Amino acid sequence: EHAISFEEFTAAYKASGLSVEQFTKENHLLLWEGLVENGYKGEEFTPFEQEVIEQLKAFMQQKAIDNENFIAIVEDFLIEKQPSARKAGAIAAGAVRFGQDHDLLGQKFTVKEIADSFGISSSSLNKYHQELTAFYQEKNSIPV
Repeated sequence: EHAISFEEFTAAYKASGLSVEQFTKENHLLLWEGLVENGYKGEEFTPFEQEVIEQLKAFMQQKAIDNENFIAIVEDFLIEKQPSARKAGAIAAGAVRFGQDHDLLGQKFTVKEIADSFGISSSSLNKYHQELTAFYQEKNSIPV
């Protein structure tokens, strides 16, 4: 999407005659300026990932749950593991079950309640619950 910015930055480097280290030291803002000129707005998430986060936050708001650390764990999972699901709600629902299993939500819900809240099946919820749990254990060196 922003390939032209990288091409322009590379061309400027080649034309400079400087070493990579020297060029980046002296011109590091050049890349960012080119990205912004090309329409980059600092998007960290894909539209699908953003939908997962929005659905999760809506659920939490509806249930009066406030835990930014929990949201950060889910965001890290999305970025690092790039889970693929047909419905964003499947990942969000799995995250809710993960959060409750790790006492991050302060409330308890049945699997059916969670699945119904996101309009997905229990099996979809469980798949992403397991993936997020494995990710969390891996990141925190928690034995299985």
